[in-house]
Amino acid sequence: MQLFRKSYSGESDESLMEHIQQQNAEALEELYARYVSQMRIFLFRMLGGNRERADDFLQDLFLKLWEKPHVFDTSRRFSPWFYMMATNLCKNEYKRNYRYSPLLSENEELLPGKSDAGELAIDLQSFRAELYHELDALSHEHRTVFLLRYSNDISIKEISEIMDCPEGTVKSRIHYTLRQLSEKLAKYKDGVELPHE
Repeated sequence: MQLFRKSYSGESDESLMEHIQQQNAEALEELYARYVSQMRIFLFRMLGGNRERADDFLQDLFLKLWEKPHVFDTSRRFSPWFYMMATNLCKNEYKRNYRYSPLLSENEELLPGKSDAGELAIDLQSFRAELYHELDALSHEHRTVFLLRYSNDISIKEISEIMDCPEGTVKSRIHYTLRQLSEKLAKYKDGVELPHE
């Protein structure tokens, strides 16, 4: 019987993947703990607010890590590769022509507001509903770059790796998306601030 479990908390994601490639379940548990929250939110938003589908995709992602860990090249960075896997799952879902209605959580926030607290709660709730509606109307590529950049704080360089396109294309898609959202959500310009490039 094993009395002490090895701690993997100080190891890099890439090192954890090496352990997972040797079928080490504890390393997978550590990686899961690191990514489960942010990946659940990312998938929830990418799938138009379908929480059940996002949880299914999340389970599929980690199952793939366990069943096919050797598809990951440990000389690469794990985080962009993992987001690329998640993005490709969502892209395949869009190709099947599924559409989802946003199911927005009361405490879920994408962007901060700048209004007074009294009307802020109502404005943010209304703003979030319209923002998700407008994001859902965008192409998969434009929605993805927006969420990766502003919801997950991923760099332009990493997004270009995730989406397998030049950095200039990422910047162009972000610029287009921000311009579109600014036009569509113009009535909120005094109370809620969209991010800048």
